[in-house]
Amino acid sequence: MEHYEFELNENFDKADFLNYLSDAIVEISASNGDSITFEMAETTVNTSMNGHVGLFKKYRILNGAELIGYLEAFKNNQSNYLIIYTNPI
Repeated sequence: MEHYEFELNENFDKADFLNYLSDAIVEISASNGDSITFEMAETTVNTSMNGHVGLFKKYRILNGAELIGYLEAFKNNQSNYLIIYTNPI
């Protein structure tokens, strides 16, 4: 699995964050085959990342039953910074 990263430093709303996350899932799935699935692993509020405080979501990326990586997403509380990336295993 190849590394994926998307970072945004401008104002956005909650729907934009969910759309960016959905787009990342589609792009990762397309580049890794139809057998890739995503399973929610963690949701944490008021987490600190890159000097920002906000919402963190982590998904397991599975190829069949095999864990091949994690998709992690963070948006700050001011909705002007987000990052979505993968951590391949």
